[in-house]
Amino acid sequence: MVGALLVEGGVRAFGVEARLLTPLVPLQVSDPELHTPVADAERLYGLRPGLSLSLPRPDGGPDRAVTTSALGLRGADRAVDEGALRVLCLGGSTTFGATVSDDETWPAQLEAQLIAQGQHAQVFNAGVNGYMTRQKVAWAQELIPLIRPDVVIVEVYNEGRRFLQLGDDPLARLRQSPSLWAEWIWGAPEAGALWSPIWRSWAGLRVGVIGVNRLLVGRGRLDPSGPLITRASRMDEEAAVSLLRQAGEARVWGLIPPAGGPELPWPVIDLHSRYGVVGEPFGSAGREVHPAPEVYGWYAQEIVFALNEGPAALTPP
Repeated sequence: MVGALLVEGGVRAFGVEARLLTPLVPLQVSDPELHTPVADAERLYGLRPGLSLSLPRPDGGPDRAVTTSALGLRGADRAVDEGALRVLCLGGSTTFGATVSDDETWPAQLEAQLIAQGQHAQVFNAGVNGYMTRQKVAWAQELIPLIRPDVVIVEVYNEGRRFLQLGDDPLARLRQSPSLWAEWIWGAPEAGALWSPIWRSWAGLRVGVIGVNRLLVGRGRLDPSGPLITRASRMDEEAAVSLLRQAGEARVWGLIPPAGGPELPWPVIDLHSRYGVVGEPFGSAGREVHPAPEVYGWYAQEIVFALNEGPAALTPP
């Protein structure tokens, strides 16, 4: 017992756990100047509010204009218009528009197309690079009371382990959200497991399991991403069901981009299948995760069809 107490004290005093853990934590490294940690235990990070930046495009084209509102949404500040059809768009980098300017994202083009058809509409882009379903649902929970949307569209690509923002403290996040252990470390208990209290209170046990992960991963004998993503995806599915309760009277649809993605328990606008039906007008470039602005324009066109008259419009929430 004395030996165990000495090991426990040494592990805690010398920060062994943090040093071993850090290389195993999945990080969100895209455009770090756009992101900041947030207090929410599910979201972990979000867009920095109040930005107005000009950033290079990965393809070397003209710089992209990136603006964020005081709420941390993509685009400039604006008041919620009570008389408008309000659409809240949630997703990862495909919704945020990681490689395009504010007016070239599919939510921005969706608003432009709805207005061109005579619809008084506001479309809010709540996409954040790297967001998983749990983060999208947590973000929706914050935004729905503020925006009171009529329609919620959730891009369902990008499912699995949540990332941590560069510079954030992984141990502090694990204390805040113990379910992250099951996403980041092979062999850690899932939330609610009988031995979770032992795991949380015994640093020596955690260091042993983390050390085995480091050793096996480093020697190429373990790739934990598959089983960890599978566990995390189950958590995503549970969160997806909860969104239907949180959305109130708003209609909730999932959006599967041409790059593909899992179906979740909402009516689905399946651009993955639809792209083949219309003859793949942009070729293989249309199935890229971060496509060109004209491809996002096609997304918007298909979503308008689904909202107004397509099969999805006939499906009850």
